[in-house]
Amino acid sequence: MLVMIKKTGALIEIEHPESLWDPFETAVRGQRLAGEEMQDMEDFSKSELAFLSGEKLPLCWLDAHYRDSDWQQYRYAPAVVASSPDPVNYYGA
Repeated sequence: MLVMIKKTGALIEIEHPESLWDPFETAVRGQRLAGEEMQDMEDFSKSELAFLSGEKLPLCWLDAHYRDSDWQQYRYAPAVVASSPDPVNYYGA
């Protein structure tokens, strides 16, 4: 998979693309596409990379906790919901 460095526009070929969308990985391993010879593998910080169109990488690829604040507002308590006296009319899978 090809991405580019935001500051320079240099192209990077990612060795293992799955590390790019894994939010627990902070860096990816790849090689610059420069010249005719294959370049050495380097580690690149995901925060300095972007898609070829210039668009930033999705936040869910960079931060594993990007929606924690959204979930905190619901304060979901499974035990309270399960002991609800209201009848449940859903019989689906």
